[in-house]
Amino acid sequence: MGSYDAVIVGGGIIGGTVAFRLAQEKLRVVLLDGQTPGREASWAAAGMLSPAPDSPEAIPLVPFGRASLALYPEFIAELEEITGRQTGYRREGTIEVLFSSGAERELSTLIALHRGLGLAAEPLPVDEARRMEPALGREARAAALLVPHHGSRSSSSAQFLAAVRPRLAVASAGYRNRFGHPAAQVQARYAAAGARLLRTDRDGAVTLRLGAAAAAALTERVRRARYWHVPAPPAYTGRAGFSRPTSRRSTWPKATTRSIGSPM
Repeated sequence: MGSYDAVIVGGGIIGGTVAFRLAQEKLRVVLLDGQTPGREASWAAAGMLSPAPDSPEAIPLVPFGRASLALYPEFIAELEEITGRQTGYRREGTIEVLFSSGAERELSTLIALHRGLGLAAEPLPVDEARRMEPALGREARAAALLVPHHGSRSSSSAQFLAAVRPRLAVASAGYRNRFGHPAAQVQARYAAAGARLLRTDRDGAVTLRLGAAAAAALTERVRRARYWHVPAPPAYTGRAGFSRPTSRRSTWPKATTRSIGSPM
């Protein structure tokens, strides 16, 4: 066995890169690995390159990770040019799926943390996430859904709702429309799916706030509630034999911003 200027133990991405750079400096290098090169730690990590911290202790290392990641495309181009082979390097980012009971709050915190560290992060609709990763499990749910075809009887099948699993659904329908949208059976399907259903014919215009903050819905009927829609106070007696009558009008809740029911 000949002599070497450097002996590197571990044939993963890091060991291979060190050996590659030393060889470029005309050093005699030997690379050793107990198993098939590239099939140990590098294989388990799936080749991910993420500067995002996985613990509070790693936050100070984020600037170094960002700088290293910025250099990586140039390194890949150099490597492919020298070897004549494609590495399969992709820059599609990482999908993180949250399943805890407080997932919605956790998502907001995670996005705020990443953005505060200068890392791009955004919430994804379930259908887009499944397009990027077809193996995404059925536990993932949509935050909000615009009810297809105004809630007609032939829309929003049970199979469709089982696939999308929305937490909030908005049916766009005119007041006393002649089609009867949204149909009663469609409303029942959304209720059975555990989705909160808002209707523009009943609730007025609906404003959705989605993103880094907690998802919330505000209806125009609530935002601009009239005083006669507020439940009347209990009857009282001012003089003997006189009682103040209570309103018989339909009652609406006091103005408030409603958060989407179940966590994301």
